[in-house]
Amino acid sequence: MQLTSVACYWELYCKKMLLIRNIFLFMDRQLLVTNTQYMQLWDLALNLFRENVINHETVEKRILKQLFEEIYKERSGEAVDRNLLRSIIRMLIDLKLYQSVFLMEFIFQSQQFYAHEADSLLRIMSVPEYLAHVDKRIAEEEERLASYLEPVSTRQILISTLVSELLTRTLDHLLDTGLVGSLKAKETGQLRLFYTLLSRVPNGIDKLRSHFRQYVIQVGRDLVENRTQDPEKDRTMIQNLLNFRDYLSELIVTCLANDASFTRVLQEAYEEFINQRPNKPAEFLAKYLDSHLRSGNKAQTEEELDKLMDKTMMLFRYIDGKDIFEAFYTKELAKRLLLNKSASVDAEKAMLSKLKQGKYMSIFLLLL
Repeated sequence: MQLTSVACYWELYCKKMLLIRNIFLFMDRQLLVTNTQYMQLWDLALNLFRENVINHETVEKRILKQLFEEIYKERSGEAVDRNLLRSIIRMLIDLKLYQSVFLMEFIFQSQQFYAHEADSLLRIMSVPEYLAHVDKRIAEEEERLASYLEPVSTRQILISTLVSELLTRTLDHLLDTGLVGSLKAKETGQLRLFYTLLSRVPNGIDKLRSHFRQYVIQVGRDLVENRTQDPEKDRTMIQNLLNFRDYLSELIVTCLANDASFTRVLQEAYEEFINQRPNKPAEFLAKYLDSHLRSGNKAQTEEELDKLMDKTMMLFRYIDGKDIFEAFYTKELAKRLLLNKSASVDAEKAMLSKLKQGKYMSIFLLLL
């Protein structure tokens, strides 16, 4: 028995039963409604069709087999008659067979399909390609739910099954092999998709945050350490640290839903790696400020300089060796003031005010 035949037979049966119901409408409404001993005509018709047609072992198995085959074809990229599938699914719902006969087997078939797909695609796809495919699969299943499945009882368990097979089982592999590359390449679209998809996975965001922290610490250590004693690397350290933090802060806003937990992890990571090289970051931060506050540095407006000072204060909060910073900053400040080398007295006061507001060093309070 083909699905088209079943759909036609069911449609004809419903039309005939509506006709009979209309003929006996008075009896149906006046007598059967108040007499619970008897079923109403429409319920009786459904019951008879279910028991005498669908519940026949051969018929039920054939209908389900063909239904699952059509869904498999559609998932595999073939065109199917969605109107036909909608008619059959609607019949199962009306007969109260959708959950008891169809749903659990459908979920099992879906689990098998996506488990096999995950194993196959991870061998041939890059992580960005795979994530895009998963996103496409979720959209397809949502479309399927809207088109012919019963969404209320199906959506949560179906999408959860898909996520479990395509993402949860593969999560460690995706993070280990794909996240760092996306971060280094500044692929904002991929990083946004990472966050969106992993938010569907139990503990997915926690694992993403952990890998994000590891990446920040690894890159940060590379920026701070200088095993080759390269003076150029030391000279550009602070600017590189500021640039890296700017990138990560923007990334959190645009790709990670401005998730405050990632901002907190970013701060913790900076505090950890910036103090791996004692004293030097504090020294270079003082010298970095000196280079921007000296006369002759006319490239920046007052507004730009104020923003730069705010950013350096952010780094300053992470540094343990604040006494080292104080020593170098005081020395360079004295030179600028005594030799009249300061680019702006207002800028000098603004920087000292920021340090005073932070209650970091007594010497700056005295200077004010």
